[in-house]
Amino acid sequence: MRINRRQDAARPATRVALLRWRRLMIKSCLIVWIVFGMWIQEGRGQEREHYFIAVSTLVARPLGMGGAFTAVNDDLAALLYNPASFSLYQDDRARRLTVFLNPVAPIVALQKPDALFGHAYFTWEEAAAAAAMLVKGMTLSLGSFEFGALFGEQSPQPERFSAQRVFDANGYLDNQYSVLAMRMRVAERVSLGGSLGLYYRSDVERGRRWGVGTSYGVQVRPSRHVAVGVSYITFPQMAPGYREAVERIVDGGVNLGVSVHSKFGATVAVDFRNLGDENAAAGELMREAHLGVEQVLLTHLALRAGIFSKRYENAENRYVLSAGLGLADANGFWTPKRRFSHSNWIFNYGAVTETLAGQRRFYHALSMIFRL
Repeated sequence: MRINRRQDAARPATRVALLRWRRLMIKSCLIVWIVFGMWIQEGRGQEREHYFIAVSTLVARPLGMGGAFTAVNDDLAALLYNPASFSLYQDDRARRLTVFLNPVAPIVALQKPDALFGHAYFTWEEAAAAAAMLVKGMTLSLGSFEFGALFGEQSPQPERFSAQRVFDANGYLDNQYSVLAMRMRVAERVSLGGSLGLYYRSDVERGRRWGVGTSYGVQVRPSRHVAVGVSYITFPQMAPGYREAVERIVDGGVNLGVSVHSKFGATVAVDFRNLGDENAAAGELMREAHLGVEQVLLTHLALRAGIFSKRYENAENRYVLSAGLGLADANGFWTPKRRFSHSNWIFNYGAVTETLAGQRRFYHALSMIFRL
């Protein structure tokens, strides 16, 4: 009886602590959103550049959290940062095929076929290619194994996507990549993952080229609400800085991440980027720390914020702020029998802003994914 009384007395204190934690996360997100808005207003007198990546991408949620995503569980988006964090169901016995649809890409293709194919009409082959752009990816869950395929991820290089229109497919087919990955749960709280990426890149001198990159990762969960992840990512020789400008991921970099998730929908994530990068010794890209926060306010609304510092040996640190939001959790449209390991937001928006050479630069990412 004494033990039960102590447990009952401890429950109110635990609830109060959790409520305080939730309020702190909400306040943190709101403060960063306010600072983000003030920074935008402050930059009105400066020359500004806006870049949009919205035709076919999954980076909106990670960018909104400052890129701190190595230890955050997600489905297809996790394949971009750590294949070991790739998951969909909590149930080890789940055996399902899941398809992810992106309606934006085919709509843009139908409205502006000349941006994709160089002329204002469709051939049968080009019409089939535009229809295939509807499928963003697939996952196959087989108990302890998860297989995933991500198709046509838009290039994250600023010079490769539009600085004028939000939905612009110019150069998209020549500058994108696809990922094939597998995650294996080797223990109750330990997962291993690996992936192969097929990268396409075009330039004026050599035209369209392609290469293969790889990524490997491990995720360990010391407790139910804490995850630690490590990933190693390589890129083909023809595109070593493919994801450096916005996402700060380089060829041969080792990334370490820690995430903490509370029962009230708050997630705090920290990434230590480029720990094993060989280029750091040459005075190029240095190691960085990324901090991100996500707070689910309502059932179908999440606020995100992040901050990190771009570090170079021969240049001043550039502090970068990010903010984002998620709308419409698709898990609410499925039966409770399907136990998902994380929220699945249909609409995601993420923005990153920095000052470079006295010029304010904004990167906007928008994702719209439906899961079947």
